[in-house]
Amino acid sequence: MRESKIATVMTIAMLFLTEESGAQDSVCELVSVEPSPDLDPSWLPAVERLRATLAHELSASECIAFRLRVEPRRDGVFVRVQAGDGRETLRLVRDERALVPVVLGLLAGAPQDHPVPRRQTPTDGDTDARDLPDFSVPKPEKKAAPSPVGLALALSTGIRFGLPTDVTMRDTEIRADVLLHDWSILAFMRYAPFGAVSAIATDADAYEEIGVGFGVGRELRWGRHTLDLSLSPSIVFVSMEIDSPLEKSGELADLRINGAARYGYSLGGGWRFTLTVDTEGAPNSLLKVRYPNPALPAVPAWTLGLRLGAAASLL
Repeated sequence: MRESKIATVMTIAMLFLTEESGAQDSVCELVSVEPSPDLDPSWLPAVERLRATLAHELSASECIAFRLRVEPRRDGVFVRVQAGDGRETLRLVRDERALVPVVLGLLAGAPQDHPVPRRQTPTDGDTDARDLPDFSVPKPEKKAAPSPVGLALALSTGIRFGLPTDVTMRDTEIRADVLLHDWSILAFMRYAPFGAVSAIATDADAYEEIGVGFGVGRELRWGRHTLDLSLSPSIVFVSMEIDSPLEKSGELADLRINGAARYGYSLGGGWRFTLTVDTEGAPNSLLKVRYPNPALPAVPAWTLGLRLGAAASLL
Protein backbone atom coordinates (compact mmCIF):
# COMPACT_ATOMS: atom_id res chain seq x y z
CA MET A 1 0.00 0.00 0.00
CA ARG A 2 2.85 2.34 0.91
CA GLU A 3 4.60 1.60 -2.41
CA SER A 4 1.36 2.43 -4.24
CA LYS A 5 1.13 5.84 -2.53
CA ILE A 6 4.77 6.59 -3.35
CA ALA A 7 4.16 5.70 -7.01
CA THR A 8 1.12 7.98 -7.11
CA VAL A 9 3.10 10.92 -5.64
CA MET A 10 5.91 10.39 -8.18
CA THR A 11 3.43 10.29 -11.04
CA ILE A 12 1.83 13.58 -9.95
CA ALA A 13 5.30 15.17 -9.59
CA MET A 14 6.30 14.07 -13.10
CA LEU A 15 3.08 15.48 -14.58
CA PHE A 16 3.69 18.80 -12.78
CA LEU A 17 7.28 18.99 -14.08
CA THR A 18 6.11 18.14 -17.61
CA GLU A 19 3.54 20.94 -17.56
CA GLU A 20 6.13 23.39 -16.23
CA SER A 21 8.59 22.34 -18.99
CA GLY A 22 5.93 22.70 -21.70
CA ALA A 23 5.09 26.18 -20.45
CA GLN A 24 8.75 27.21 -20.59
CA ASP A 25 9.17 25.78 -24.10
CA SER A 26 6.51 28.14 -25.40
CA VAL A 27 7.01 31.44 -23.53
CA CYS A 28 5.80 33.88 -26.16
CA GLU A 29 2.90 33.26 -28.52
CA LEU A 30 1.77 36.89 -28.91
CA VAL A 31 3.88 37.74 -31.95
CA SER A 32 2.27 36.67 -35.24
CA VAL A 33 4.78 36.08 -38.09
CA GLU A 34 3.22 36.13 -41.58
CA PRO A 35 5.39 35.63 -44.72
CA SER A 36 3.98 37.21 -47.88
CA PRO A 37 2.70 34.62 -50.44
CA ASP A 38 5.12 35.94 -53.10
CA LEU A 39 8.15 35.91 -50.78
CA ASP A 40 11.34 34.52 -52.32
CA PRO A 41 11.63 30.85 -51.20
CA SER A 42 15.23 31.48 -50.08
CA TRP A 43 13.85 33.61 -47.21
CA LEU A 44 11.45 30.97 -45.83
CA PRO A 45 14.08 29.21 -43.62
CA ALA A 46 14.93 32.59 -42.08
CA VAL A 47 11.24 33.24 -41.39
CA GLU A 48 10.93 29.85 -39.67
CA ARG A 49 14.01 30.62 -37.53
CA LEU A 50 12.42 33.94 -36.58
CA ARG A 51 9.14 32.25 -35.61
CA ALA A 52 10.98 29.67 -33.48
CA THR A 53 13.12 32.33 -31.79
CA LEU A 54 10.12 34.47 -30.87
CA ALA A 55 8.15 31.47 -29.60
CA HIS A 56 10.84 29.87 -27.42
CA GLU A 57 13.53 32.39 -26.47
CA LEU A 58 11.74 35.60 -25.42
CA SER A 59 11.06 36.12 -21.74
CA ALA A 60 7.62 37.18 -20.54
CA SER A 61 8.72 40.82 -20.15
CA GLU A 62 10.10 40.84 -23.70
CA CYS A 63 7.02 39.27 -25.26
CA ILE A 64 4.83 42.04 -26.71
CA ALA A 65 1.84 41.50 -28.99
CA PHE A 66 2.65 42.52 -32.56
CA ARG A 67 1.87 41.31 -36.06
CA LEU A 68 4.96 40.87 -38.24
CA ARG A 69 4.66 40.62 -42.02
CA VAL A 70 7.68 39.77 -44.19
CA GLU A 71 7.27 41.27 -47.68
CA PRO A 72 9.54 40.90 -50.75
CA ARG A 73 11.68 43.72 -52.11
CA ARG A 74 14.11 43.92 -55.01
CA ASP A 75 17.25 43.57 -52.84
CA GLY A 76 15.88 41.91 -49.67
CA VAL A 77 12.66 42.04 -47.67
CA PHE A 78 10.57 44.56 -45.77
CA VAL A 79 9.60 43.64 -42.20
CA ARG A 80 6.27 45.38 -41.51
CA VAL A 81 5.54 45.56 -37.76
CA GLN A 82 1.98 46.47 -36.73
CA ALA A 83 0.54 46.87 -33.23
CA GLY A 84 -3.08 46.48 -32.23
CA ASP A 85 -3.72 50.23 -32.15
CA GLY A 86 -2.53 50.74 -35.73
CA ARG A 87 1.04 51.77 -34.97
CA GLU A 88 3.26 50.53 -37.78
CA THR A 89 6.88 50.66 -38.89
CA LEU A 90 9.00 49.21 -41.69
CA ARG A 91 12.50 47.84 -41.68
CA LEU A 92 14.56 46.82 -44.73
CA VAL A 93 16.55 43.60 -44.30
CA ARG A 94 19.01 42.72 -47.08
CA ASP A 95 20.51 39.50 -45.63
CA GLU A 96 18.61 36.43 -44.41
CA ARG A 97 20.97 36.13 -41.42
CA ALA A 98 20.02 39.60 -40.20
CA LEU A 99 16.25 38.94 -40.01
CA VAL A 100 16.18 37.63 -36.43
CA PRO A 101 18.50 40.36 -34.95
CA VAL A 102 16.54 43.15 -36.66
CA VAL A 103 13.17 41.93 -35.34
CA LEU A 104 14.55 41.39 -31.82
CA GLY A 105 15.87 44.94 -31.92
CA LEU A 106 12.43 46.25 -32.90
CA LEU A 107 10.74 44.37 -30.05
CA ALA A 108 13.39 45.50 -27.57
CA GLY A 109 12.61 49.13 -28.42
CA ALA A 110 8.82 48.73 -28.18
CA PRO A 111 6.93 50.30 -25.20
CA GLN A 112 6.27 47.90 -22.33
CA ASP A 113 3.78 49.83 -20.20
CA HIS A 114 1.55 46.75 -19.94
CA PRO A 115 3.39 43.61 -18.73
CA VAL A 116 2.31 40.52 -20.61
CA PRO A 117 1.69 37.31 -18.63
CA ARG A 118 3.29 34.09 -19.81
CA ARG A 119 0.55 31.79 -20.94
CA GLN A 120 -2.96 31.92 -19.65
CA THR A 121 -5.81 29.51 -20.15
CA PRO A 122 -8.69 31.60 -21.53
CA THR A 123 -11.98 31.41 -19.67
CA ASP A 124 -15.48 32.49 -20.60
CA GLY A 125 -15.42 36.22 -21.27
CA ASP A 126 -11.60 36.38 -21.61
CA THR A 127 -9.80 37.01 -24.86
CA ASP A 128 -7.24 34.64 -26.26
CA ALA A 129 -3.71 35.68 -25.21
CA ARG A 130 -2.61 35.37 -28.83
CA ASP A 131 -5.01 38.13 -29.96
CA LEU A 132 -3.56 41.62 -30.44
CA PRO A 133 -4.84 43.85 -27.58
CA ASP A 134 -5.36 47.59 -27.79
CA PHE A 135 -2.50 49.73 -26.54
CA SER A 136 -3.04 52.91 -24.55
CA VAL A 137 0.47 54.27 -24.99
CA PRO A 138 0.81 57.56 -26.93
CA LYS A 139 1.01 57.11 -30.66
CA PRO A 140 4.60 57.80 -31.76
CA GLU A 141 5.50 59.67 -34.88
CA LYS A 142 5.49 57.37 -37.87
CA LYS A 143 8.88 56.70 -39.35
CA ALA A 144 9.30 57.35 -43.03
CA ALA A 145 9.43 54.26 -45.21
CA PRO A 146 12.72 53.53 -46.99
CA SER A 147 13.20 55.38 -50.27
CA PRO A 148 11.77 53.50 -53.28
CA VAL A 149 14.61 54.81 -55.45
CA GLY A 150 17.39 52.35 -56.28
CA LEU A 151 20.46 52.05 -58.48
CA ALA A 152 21.60 48.96 -60.40
CA LEU A 153 24.70 48.37 -62.51
CA ALA A 154 25.01 45.56 -65.06
CA LEU A 155 27.70 44.14 -67.34
CA SER A 156 27.05 41.67 -70.15
CA THR A 157 28.88 40.25 -73.13
CA GLY A 158 27.97 38.13 -76.12
CA ILE A 159 27.51 38.26 -79.89
CA ARG A 160 25.72 40.58 -82.32
CA PHE A 161 24.60 40.11 -85.92
CA GLY A 162 23.91 42.78 -88.55
CA LEU A 163 21.41 42.67 -91.42
CA PRO A 164 21.01 42.94 -94.39
CA THR A 165 24.78 43.48 -94.57
CA ASP A 166 26.08 40.26 -93.06
CA VAL A 167 28.09 41.35 -90.00
CA THR A 168 29.09 39.23 -86.99
CA MET A 169 30.69 40.98 -84.03
CA ARG A 170 31.72 40.51 -80.40
CA ASP A 171 29.48 42.71 -78.23
CA THR A 172 29.91 44.03 -74.67
CA GLU A 173 27.52 46.34 -72.79
CA ILE A 174 27.62 48.22 -69.49
CA ARG A 175 24.26 49.52 -68.25
CA ALA A 176 23.09 51.63 -65.30
CA ASP A 177 19.44 51.78 -64.12
CA VAL A 178 17.90 54.34 -61.78
CA LEU A 179 14.96 52.40 -60.32
CA LEU A 180 11.64 54.07 -59.47
CA HIS A 181 9.38 51.31 -58.10
CA ASP A 182 8.84 49.05 -61.14
CA TRP A 183 10.10 51.65 -63.66
CA SER A 184 13.64 52.62 -64.53
CA ILE A 185 15.59 55.33 -66.32
CA LEU A 186 18.59 53.72 -67.95
CA ALA A 187 21.81 54.56 -69.74
CA PHE A 188 24.08 52.14 -71.55
CA MET A 189 27.23 51.93 -73.63
CA ARG A 190 27.96 49.12 -76.11
CA TYR A 191 31.30 48.28 -77.62
CA ALA A 192 31.95 45.78 -80.40
CA PRO A 193 35.74 45.86 -80.91
CA PHE A 194 35.89 42.96 -83.39
CA GLY A 195 33.62 42.22 -86.31
CA ALA A 196 33.69 40.30 -89.57
CA VAL A 197 31.81 41.30 -92.74
CA SER A 198 31.00 38.54 -95.21
CA ALA A 199 31.50 40.86 -98.20
CA ILE A 200 35.07 41.54 -97.07
CA ALA A 201 37.87 38.97 -97.09
CA THR A 202 38.28 37.24 -93.72
CA ASP A 203 39.38 39.96 -91.34
CA ALA A 204 38.49 39.94 -87.63
CA ASP A 205 38.80 43.73 -87.29
CA ALA A 206 36.99 44.78 -90.47
CA TYR A 207 34.06 46.18 -88.47
CA GLU A 208 33.76 48.10 -85.18
CA GLU A 209 30.86 49.72 -83.28
CA ILE A 210 30.58 52.02 -80.26
CA GLY A 211 27.07 52.98 -79.12
CA VAL A 212 25.56 55.02 -76.29
CA GLY A 213 21.88 55.33 -75.43
CA PHE A 214 19.34 56.54 -72.88
CA GLY A 215 15.84 55.21 -72.34
CA VAL A 216 13.13 53.92 -70.03
CA GLY A 217 12.27 50.43 -68.83
CA ARG A 218 9.70 48.44 -66.89
CA GLU A 219 10.50 45.51 -64.61
CA LEU A 220 8.22 42.52 -64.00
CA ARG A 221 8.96 40.33 -60.95
CA TRP A 222 7.87 36.89 -59.74
CA GLY A 223 9.84 35.16 -56.98
CA ARG A 224 13.54 35.05 -57.87
CA HIS A 225 12.81 35.93 -61.51
CA THR A 226 12.66 39.35 -63.22
CA LEU A 227 12.03 40.55 -66.75
CA ASP A 228 13.17 44.02 -67.81
CA LEU A 229 11.65 45.52 -70.95
CA SER A 230 13.23 48.73 -72.26
CA LEU A 231 13.15 51.12 -75.22
CA SER A 232 16.06 53.47 -75.93
CA PRO A 233 17.26 55.77 -78.73
CA SER A 234 20.99 55.49 -79.27
CA ILE A 235 23.85 56.89 -81.33
CA VAL A 236 26.17 54.28 -82.83
CA PHE A 237 29.56 55.12 -84.33
CA VAL A 238 30.50 52.60 -87.02
CA SER A 239 34.00 52.01 -88.41
CA MET A 240 34.72 49.70 -91.37
CA GLU A 241 37.92 48.91 -93.28
CA ILE A 242 39.50 46.54 -95.77
CA ASP A 243 43.21 45.75 -96.08
CA SER A 244 43.42 44.29 -99.59
CA PRO A 245 43.89 44.73 -102.41
CA LEU A 246 44.10 48.35 -101.20
CA GLU A 247 43.54 49.65 -97.70
CA LYS A 248 40.29 51.57 -97.42
CA SER A 249 38.28 52.66 -94.39
CA GLY A 250 35.30 54.77 -93.46
CA GLU A 251 33.28 55.96 -90.44
CA LEU A 252 29.79 57.31 -89.80
CA ALA A 253 27.35 57.97 -86.96
CA ASP A 254 24.02 56.14 -87.05
CA LEU A 255 20.83 56.91 -85.10
CA ARG A 256 19.18 53.70 -83.91
CA ILE A 257 16.21 52.65 -81.79
CA ASN A 258 17.01 49.88 -79.32
CA GLY A 259 14.44 47.49 -77.83
CA ALA A 260 15.66 45.01 -75.19
CA ALA A 261 14.31 42.21 -73.00
CA ARG A 262 16.52 41.21 -70.07
CA TYR A 263 15.78 38.14 -67.93
CA GLY A 264 17.24 38.08 -64.41
CA TYR A 265 17.58 35.39 -61.76
CA SER A 266 18.33 36.48 -58.18
CA LEU A 267 21.53 35.03 -56.70
CA GLY A 268 21.11 36.73 -53.30
CA GLY A 269 22.93 39.71 -51.84
CA GLY A 270 21.57 42.04 -54.52
CA TRP A 271 23.17 40.08 -57.41
CA ARG A 272 21.37 38.73 -60.46
CA PHE A 273 22.35 36.54 -63.39
CA THR A 274 21.10 38.12 -66.64
CA LEU A 275 20.30 37.00 -70.18
CA THR A 276 19.64 39.85 -72.63
CA VAL A 277 18.16 39.84 -76.13
CA ASP A 278 18.00 43.17 -77.95
CA THR A 279 17.51 44.54 -81.43
CA GLU A 280 18.38 47.86 -83.01
CA GLY A 281 16.92 49.49 -86.08
CA ALA A 282 18.42 52.48 -87.92
CA PRO A 283 15.61 54.59 -89.46
CA ASN A 284 18.03 56.40 -91.81
CA SER A 285 19.48 53.16 -93.14
CA LEU A 286 16.02 51.66 -93.59
CA LEU A 287 14.96 54.58 -95.76
CA LYS A 288 18.23 54.84 -97.69
CA VAL A 289 21.28 52.61 -97.80
CA ARG A 290 24.26 54.32 -96.17
CA TYR A 291 27.94 53.67 -96.81
CA PRO A 292 30.88 54.70 -94.62
CA ASN A 293 32.89 54.73 -97.85
CA PRO A 294 31.64 54.12 -101.43
CA ALA A 295 34.17 51.30 -101.75
CA LEU A 296 32.87 49.54 -98.61
CA PRO A 297 29.67 47.55 -97.91
CA ALA A 298 26.60 49.31 -96.53
CA VAL A 299 26.06 49.85 -92.81
CA PRO A 300 23.62 47.28 -91.32
CA ALA A 301 20.06 48.57 -91.02
CA TRP A 302 19.20 46.03 -88.29
CA THR A 303 21.27 44.36 -85.59
CA LEU A 304 20.37 41.59 -83.14
CA GLY A 305 22.32 40.89 -79.94
CA LEU A 306 22.43 38.07 -77.40
CA ARG A 307 24.42 38.54 -74.17
CA LEU A 308 25.03 36.89 -70.78
CA GLY A 309 26.01 38.90 -67.73
CA ALA A 310 25.34 39.96 -64.15
CA ALA A 311 23.63 42.89 -62.42
CA ALA A 312 24.15 44.30 -58.92
CA SER A 313 21.86 46.51 -56.83
CA LEU A 314 23.94 49.36 -55.38
CA LEU A 315 21.08 51.07 -53.47
